[in-house]
Amino acid sequence: PSMSPRVPAAAGPASGSNFDVPENAPVDLIPCDACGKKFAPPTFNKICKTTNASGELKCIAMYAKKRKVFNSAKVRIQGNEHLDKDAQKLAIKARKEVVAEKKGLKPKPQRKGGKWKEESNAFRQAMRDNRLMEKAKKEGK
Repeated sequence: PSMSPRVPAAAGPASGSNFDVPENAPVDLIPCDACGKKFAPPTFNKICKTTNASGELKCIAMYAKKRKVFNSAKVRIQGNEHLDKDAQKLAIKARKEVVAEKKGLKPKPQRKGGKWKEESNAFRQAMRDNRLMEKAKKEGK
């Protein structure tokens, strides 16, 4: 497979740039009444004059939502085929603790489970013991 040479994003045909205009030429920016930002004329027509599927102007919809923070460590750990799921979870948890420690934040304290958890575990253990007793009675032990 032959690879085509990479073209900088600013000079590509999809950007709508004009190759005759120098890079540092002054551009008249048009202010948008809806979002208050200023755009170059081609961008203004593409973003501020069009609506999305819900009928909202694209500029408002685009700048209203917060971007999710990308966690590269999590992606790197989850993409590691040498770790099983449990090891991945432990590695992610350890990484979060390291980051919190570096930031000076205290990690969330581990909850012990409380009274309800103790009662639930005791009940489950009693059920297991009862099953084993029934099995032993059937076998005649």
